[in-house]
Amino acid sequence: MQTPGSSFLHERNPNLHTSVEIESVAGYLRAGGEAIPNEPADKISAYLGFLAALADFGLYLYVVREISLPAGDLPKGDKPSRNYKIISNALGLRLTMAVIIMVIGALIALTLPYEPIVKKAMFVGIMAFLFVSLNQVLVGIFQKHLVQYLVVLSEAIGRIVNLCLVYFFIRETLSVPYFILALA
Repeated sequence: MQTPGSSFLHERNPNLHTSVEIESVAGYLRAGGEAIPNEPADKISAYLGFLAALADFGLYLYVVREISLPAGDLPKGDKPSRNYKIISNALGLRLTMAVIIMVIGALIALTLPYEPIVKKAMFVGIMAFLFVSLNQVLVGIFQKHLVQYLVVLSEAIGRIVNLCLVYFFIRETLSVPYFILALA
């Protein structure tokens, strides 16, 4: 089954995602029972998911665990609270890791044997990934204070905006990088 993004790409070039190296490795993995994405849009999504997992660096679980310890919210004199230090350090580390992974991911994407439109979509997704990555640290704060309904509300509003953008991009017949940006 082809997705709208992949069918758009294949209208432009039917041999878009074929390369001897990639197809031989994918064939080997498929023979072993692995599920390998075949469509260019799926490959973009898998690549961005891999980068997101690398940049997570385990900070979400660390932040939730550490800020949930007792007496972390109380400041000591004129010093900031322990939770403030943990969250600010986690945001700084997440930003640094996301930028490093983003640059490395963009350099690796340059070397992949894909068409320019697929690489452009990867670059757009990598750039948008920075903001999504920083959001994860803040979700831990909402979880600690038991106000997940705010996260759910913001996710629902974000999904509605995504749907409206995708509808607009389909109506305007824009290219795949716009769709990747809308979904980020």
